[in-house]
Amino acid sequence: MLLTGAQAADISYSWPQALSDLGQIAPIAALTGFMLFGILADLVLPKHRRGGVVAMIAVTGFTYALGTAIYRWVYALGGSAYYGYATGDNFALFFEMLFAILGILTVAASHSYLRRRGMLESEFHILIMAAVIGRPPPSTFWSAASPARSSSMGWRSYTAAPGPHSFPASPRRSDPPRRATPCCCWGSC
Repeated sequence: MLLTGAQAADISYSWPQALSDLGQIAPIAALTGFMLFGILADLVLPKHRRGGVVAMIAVTGFTYALGTAIYRWVYALGGSAYYGYATGDNFALFFEMLFAILGILTVAASHSYLRRRGMLESEFHILIMAAVIGRPPPSTFWSAASPARSSSMGWRSYTAAPGPHSFPASPRRSDPPRRATPCCCWGSC
């Protein structure tokens, strides 16, 4: 096919650029690796050993993600990655560090509680790691510099129940009206 009057887009993606982009999301990539290792450990270990082992994997993963975020905060240059979709600036790194610390505290606080209650401890720790990994990056909805990206990501998908006027009329009139409720999990509740 011959292009006339237009230049073809450069779609090359070099190894240095790939490694630089991966460095921008290193805390999340590290935690993803530890989560997959925790899932594997949950599958192969005997039931009585799973909880403690997966808790240690989760704490190690959160600690590694925290260390990676601190290292990037101190030594690395921030910037955008993956053609502007992800960022590794200090604003994003602050939240990476915050969620890693909260993850460590969650595992520490819940370990003995889950064991005493006889709950599935390993699954809880894996879900905590998945929740930290799966949250939307701050740049997708707090960026004042790119409101187009914020709106294209669907701000309403990050909030629970949009309000009483968005729902069809209830067949029972005795139901209280629904109201918009902020959600701490960005729409996953």
